[in-house]
Amino acid sequence: MGIAGGKVNILIRVANQGIDALEPTVVASTHVRNHGLIMLTFGKDRPDLEELAQLYGLEYAVNDELPARAQYEPTLMIEAGEIPAPDCLEAISKVAVPQGIFRLPKSKIPITKRLMAALSALGRNISADDNRGYQRQLERQKVSMMAFIAGYPASCIDIHARGGGFLMPRNILRIDQEVPVSVDCRTMAGTTESATGKLLIKSLVRLTESGQTWRVGGPINWDSHRDQSLVLEHAFVSERFDKHPWQRATPRFPVSLAAVVSGFDAECIDLSQAGAAYVAKIAGVAPEDKLDVELVLDQDMRVKGVLTVKGVNHLENDVVRMGGIMQWEDAKWQETHLPQS
Repeated sequence: MGIAGGKVNILIRVANQGIDALEPTVVASTHVRNHGLIMLTFGKDRPDLEELAQLYGLEYAVNDELPARAQYEPTLMIEAGEIPAPDCLEAISKVAVPQGIFRLPKSKIPITKRLMAALSALGRNISADDNRGYQRQLERQKVSMMAFIAGYPASCIDIHARGGGFLMPRNILRIDQEVPVSVDCRTMAGTTESATGKLLIKSLVRLTESGQTWRVGGPINWDSHRDQSLVLEHAFVSERFDKHPWQRATPRFPVSLAAVVSGFDAECIDLSQAGAAYVAKIAGVAPEDKLDVELVLDQDMRVKGVLTVKGVNHLENDVVRMGGIMQWEDAKWQETHLPQS
């Protein structure tokens, strides 16, 4: 017989991976729709795995002594490093499901290549107490997350459980400086929540000739388990499987530039090769509107274009945030004011 309500258990099999390599799989599993019991199993006792299971409400089994229910109830087995899609069980739960332990085709559960290649090298060292520093061997997920560093607006472009990379419109930091950081995380529930922590600056690189964009990177000590879980949910689940209806294909770079939009004073807050976002006090703006834009890059350099609005957010004090696709009269300025791939 199947599980009541058509639910399917999930069994996560650990093969000596560390917590940082395993936790994205755990977070993704908790967001799989129609899941029943989630189990974590390893060949011998590991206190760090037991703690992780308790944090996420999983069942923990040692020496492959699986709960009896895994033997007779439908149970999907996945490996640490695999990221199950939220809908991977929906088709199965609507029909006769296999009894006991089974696997889905690999195409249904993406495996991050760099992560799997590093698992054997990482081993337990990744979770050891003395294993500190900026763990660049961990898989960093490419993301697009609004952020604040030391109170200044930024954009998070890659992140993992222990650190991240950010773009900022100006250089106000120094190497080995520890600063507060917050990132806006999109949850699978459709909400946006901020994750906070402390960023230790280990990399500070100017990306444009004009000095308009800097890349900042380093290890992050998240303020709580909840903060880290939000980051992993956004990076490994929401960013992959819950795309916005409109999303820019090219990277965004945070800026702070004066602009005029449809005759109103505005501020450009991020740019990409084919898009931009502005804030201004403009009433009645709607998606698909076409607005004339003049952007002030430098004192003696102004560029013009047309914004096709794709997204509108109403902020406080009648301020509107508008983002969309830009058609520039001349895009040569991007060679000096936007990072080049």
